Amino acid sequence: MTGQWQTLVNETREWGAGDARWPDIVRRSELLLIRMAAGTVNTGAIDSAMEFYRSVPWNLLNLSFKDAHPRWMLRIGRILDRFGRRDAAADMFNNAVRLAGENTSPRLTCIALMEQGELSRRQGDLSGAYLSQGRAMETARQNHLDREEADALNNLAIAAVESGHLNRAEDLLRDSLKLAEKISEKRLVGHIYNNLGVILCMKNVFQGALVEFARAIPCREAVNDAKGLSETYHNMSVTYKDMNDINRAEHMLEKALEITRKLNDKGQEANILLTRIELLILSGDDPFALSLAEQLADMQSQLKDLPGLAENHKLMANIYHRQNNLTEAVRHLEESVCTFRSLGILLGEAESLKELGSCVGQQGRVEDAAIYFRQSLKLFESLGNRAEQDELSRRLQSIGS
Repeated sequence: MTGQWQTLVNETREWGAGDARWPDIVRRSELLLIRMAAGTVNTGAIDSAMEFYRSVPWNLLNLSFKDAHPRWMLRIGRILDRFGRRDAAADMFNNAVRLAGENTSPRLTCIALMEQGELSRRQGDLSGAYLSQGRAMETARQNHLDREEADALNNLAIAAVESGHLNRAEDLLRDSLKLAEKISEKRLVGHIYNNLGVILCMKNVFQGALVEFARAIPCREAVNDAKGLSETYHNMSVTYKDMNDINRAEHMLEKALEITRKLNDKGQEANILLTRIELLILSGDDPFALSLAEQLADMQSQLKDLPGLAENHKLMANIYHRQNNLTEAVRHLEESVCTFRSLGILLGEAESLKELGSCVGQQGRVEDAAIYFRQSLKLFESLGNRAEQDELSRRLQSIGS
């Protein structure tokens, strides 16, 4: 693939900006991008693609070819994101939003806004995610773009889940499902079933979650959605883990990991490895779990996966807590709280504060424990989680606060 991009670079090196052959060569380059997106990606191919991109006189291409530039940006942005080069991907998505808007292309504008929003969410910027997806939804609705409106509603639901607002997320997904079924969009229907399963799992309705995941799999298989299949198998692994069925959880995790590594999707691989660490902890293999967590932390730092890194700190704290190394447990929980707080991820912050209160309480720091429990209680109240509120109230009473 690197050689094919270099061929395009060499072929066009002597062309002038007004050369009539540019539109055809850009079309050929888009086909290469599609092939890159469907296969494995390496640094050389991305660098060569970016070299070609910078050589194209986009501003001089004729008006009938005006959508090529934002479309190209979206394609390469997805590839850059998949390879962990998220700053470069963000630049591409931001510029695609601007160009699509200038070209009065509502559909491309919606798509660019949704890519922008999803990247913001993965980087932990939930307010940015809500803003972009909300703009995409309104643009789609104003222009009667049912497919894009359904997509944006689904993406808003994902952001709501990460904020801990499960009922709001479920409402958004039901609205999205109606639109997706109306237009017979099987890929999106599979995505929505998957996300409904996630919400049910978070509500501890495990059998219901597995039913939704089972509905998602044939939809995703029918459209050859390998990334989606990996996601659903991973979510099934998480569900079985929460049911304490370690063998089935491991089986589903291996299926997810096999697909993800074939796609060379580093971000998804990092998410799956977090679940592997949890399974190792449940199996009692703390040394291996800690070693994998430390390796994963390096990977997450390179990917700038701050939400994942915060979760990883929480898992490392869990391991150190089990080993009665409270100093290290507290250190990792403080990192987790600070990161979740900076990202606006309320559920993660609330859970980490609760664990932090437990650890400092065991250190004899009763007043500090009460402070952390109160902060956690306040967050769980804002999230409407009654069970956690009741438990934290009992803990505060038990320490006389």
